[in-house]
Amino acid sequence: MREAILINTSTLLEQRPAQLAMVGLIVARWAYVEQAMAFFYDYLLAQKGPPQEFGYPIDGLGVASFAAVRSLRAKLDLLHLAIEWRLGGEVLAEFKDSAGRRIETASRARNVVAHGYARCSDEYPDALVYDWNGRDNVYTTAALADVLEKVGDAHEVVAWFHNIRARSLIQSAGGAK
Repeated sequence: MREAILINTSTLLEQRPAQLAMVGLIVARWAYVEQAMAFFYDYLLAQKGPPQEFGYPIDGLGVASFAAVRSLRAKLDLLHLAIEWRLGGEVLAEFKDSAGRRIETASRARNVVAHGYARCSDEYPDALVYDWNGRDNVYTTAALADVLEKVGDAHEVVAWFHNIRARSLIQSAGGAK
């Protein structure tokens, strides 16, 4: 295994500011993914019909319940149950095939940079090196941009399902299923 230079956070910030900024964007954008899932869940649970403009939750009970769940797997299970209950099995299959895959892919990529231990290495002067599951993972600015894009794709597909797909199905059915 090659030698890496282990440094403290302030030195990491001095040596890799662009890469750390990308990590911050990834973490912040992931918060939008979870918020979109929570709003979608709340929307699906609402018994009063479609929510008001922009898809904000009606009463927030679904958002609060969703936020209390810690693991992504459990959050997706809740969301899947709500989709099947409110929109049916075909829409659930559609969601799993498109949004579910993107969420899980983005989550795996994000977890390394959000929860891994970053360090600098002379061998990679423009990258962060993460020790993840006993392996070094090198993240250049371009690699971090790819993670950010995956997280952004996950956010967009969840928002689309909530604001376009589910809303049109529920409105065409006349409100609550």
